[in-house]
Amino acid sequence: MLVSDGVIEATPGGRHAEFGEERLEAVLISTADAAPHEAVRVTVNTLLDYQQGSLRDDATILILDWQPA
Repeated sequence: MLVSDGVIEATPGGRHAEFGEERLEAVLISTADAAPHEAVRVTVNTLLDYQQGSLRDDATILILDWQPA
């Protein structure tokens, strides 16, 4: 998973605690067996919940699913 700084540095209104790498890692671990689109959905929903429903900066998330032939 690749994410922009808008994901890592996301902060909810009135607080200074960033979403951070540890929260992102927890989401990744919890979705390790999920399909890529599901992992993105869970990550976005978790980020929106953390930011109280709206993004305050741009946020980009990219997951690549490689399946060897």
